[in-house]
Amino acid sequence: MRRLFAMTLLVIVVFLIDLISGGTIRALAQNAAASIGGVSVRVFNAVKYSGIFHTRATLAAQNQALEAQIARYEAQAAAYKALQEENAQLATQAHLAQDNTGITVPVVSSLRSSPYGTFLIGAGSAEHIKQNALVLTDLGFVVGRVTDVSAHTSLVTELFASGKTVSALVAGANATLGGAGGSNARAQIPRGIAVTAGDIVTSGSVGGRPIGIVGKVESRPADAYSTVYMRLPQNIYSLRFVFVLSSTP
Repeated sequence: MRRLFAMTLLVIVVFLIDLISGGTIRALAQNAAASIGGVSVRVFNAVKYSGIFHTRATLAAQNQALEAQIARYEAQAAAYKALQEENAQLATQAHLAQDNTGITVPVVSSLRSSPYGTFLIGAGSAEHIKQNALVLTDLGFVVGRVTDVSAHTSLVTELFASGKTVSALVAGANATLGGAGGSNARAQIPRGIAVTAGDIVTSGSVGGRPIGIVGKVESRPADAYSTVYMRLPQNIYSLRFVFVLSSTP
């Protein structure tokens, strides 16, 4: 009650002073309010045009620009890596041309895209590619034969295509390889023949050239034969270039 009474008394005193002064107190209050309002407007305008409210949008735009730049750098790095791989394969195939007559050609379709164990190369009759010509990897292993020739492309059928058989020499023993696709094959040889993983497999049907290596040998004491699994010593799906021989054994 005392506080309310004091506040009421203060208001009455201020009112009386304003009456005596002819409204001076009200004029001062109005000027003060106007000044405060003007300061508020100026502060709002300063904040509005300072760019504070645009910071988030600006950062988002900068992030998008950085992400686009990183994507460009990643694409350039991937292209550079692809060129390095191509140059490495071309360099390793250079020695094939020293000992063999033929041509290095690009692979234009992957074995992975064909269920028939075939792929296309970027050379044909115009580049003197012949039917039944042998196709070698950069390591000198026979991967297949040319089975169809067009003007500037040729079809190569994988040596170990699914369902095909190849006569081969495994650890000095004759064997018939059954193709399993993806440059994989298997054969059965007498269990007494010493064969180990990594042994080179050759074939007289391709001029005694290597056609793969032994990957695994399975043998049980009760069986008279061992099952030998063979493969190319490299990933055929990653081949970018192959070497096509001019002669056809």
